[in-house]
Order: sequence, then C-alpha cells, then structure tokens
Amino acid sequence: MRTISIILFLIILMFGIVDVLAFYHGGVGGGDSVETADIDFMVEPANPVAGETITATFLAVDSGGNVIRHIDYRVRVSLGGELKFEREFHDHEGDLKVIFVPGDGSISVSGSPEEGGVYTVNGPVFTVEGTYSIEVSIVGIEFSPITPITKTYTLGVGMAQSTPADNGPASGVEEPSVEEPGPAGGGTNNILVVFGALGIVVVITSIYLFRRGR
Repeated sequence: MRTISIILFLIILMFGIVDVLAFYHGGVGGGDSVETADIDFMVEPANPVAGETITATFLAVDSGGNVIRHIDYRVRVSLGGELKFEREFHDHEGDLKVIFVPGDGSISVSGSPEEGGVYTVNGPVFTVEGTYSIEVSIVGIEFSPITPITKTYTLGVGMAQSTPADNGPASGVEEPSVEEPGPAGGGTNNILVVFGALGIVVVITSIYLFRRGR
C-alpha cells in the first residue's frame, strides 16, 4: 500500500513538473511556434488624418490563428523613404498596442509589458499627410532572438484606410531559424518536456523499489 501511495505521489509530481515547464514554454499546444507566424495589423481610427492620435495594434499568430506569446517586436515608420520612428517592444501576450500622439520636439516612449503591452509614443510621427510605410518584425520569442519575420503595411494619413503593401513575397512571412537556445515553445519542446518528466518518475521509482527490495 505504501509503495502504491509513493508511486501515485510521483505521478502527481510529474504532472506538476509538466504544468510548470509547459507554462514557461507558452503552454502545451498553445500556438507558440514561429515556423508559420504571421502579423496582423489594425489601426484606429480607420481613416486617420495628420496630427491626430493613431493607435496601431500588432498581433502575432500562427497558422492556426493562435496568438503567439512573449514576442519582441521591432516597429519602423517611414514617410517617403525617410525613417520617422524605430523602436523594439516586448509584449507578454503577443498583442502589442502602440499609441502615437503626434507633436513637436523629440520622440519619447512610455509603457511596458507589465502595462498590458500598451506603449505611448509622443513626438513628430504622423504629423503630416502622406502615405506611410509601417514595417513590423518579430525579432524574438520567449526572450530568444530569431531571424526576423517581417511584414510591411502602408498607412494613408489624411487619405485612405491602411492596406497591406504590395511588396511581393518579401513582405509576407519569412522562414525563421531560431538561434540558441533553439526554437521556443513549439510542440516538439512540449513532447520533450513530457518524456523528460516521465523519465524522472521512472528513475526515481526504480531506485526506490530497488532499495526497498534489498
């Protein structure tokens, strides 16, 4: 009876280990693989005019439409080939929101991942009419750098609603290769976590039964 109780305890411990490790890897089957990542872009208001506040939302999703978490984004805003703004942001939940408040002076940025991934950019961005290029890239996931996945959009300020830029295949999803410590949060990692935990339980149980039999 005592042996059965210990085995049950080890099994419960195994699932606890799996849950903890899976949480830090974004969850089992939680859509954290970047192999087929895409970046959705939304803007408010839909037809912005120069000088008014513009809210841009970026959402990283996999091929199944699942949100990818713990993303490092790089956002670049250009007008007529001139870079107006560039910054990297981190968001825990994958849905980055950047609020642009046009104004004079130098650019300042406030906000943090702990504030829901909402950042406010004050300064000379979207202060004049024109067709802006917004380039957004995923440059990291789970705090590990990856080969950037980049998508480019055009945003007409004082003109038309934003539409994806027709830049051919280069503007879509690139095939990423994750640098050390390897791909983050994919299904393969989760399988390894499960088998690793099972291995620990088997080893501990075998040692216990061997010592008990002596």
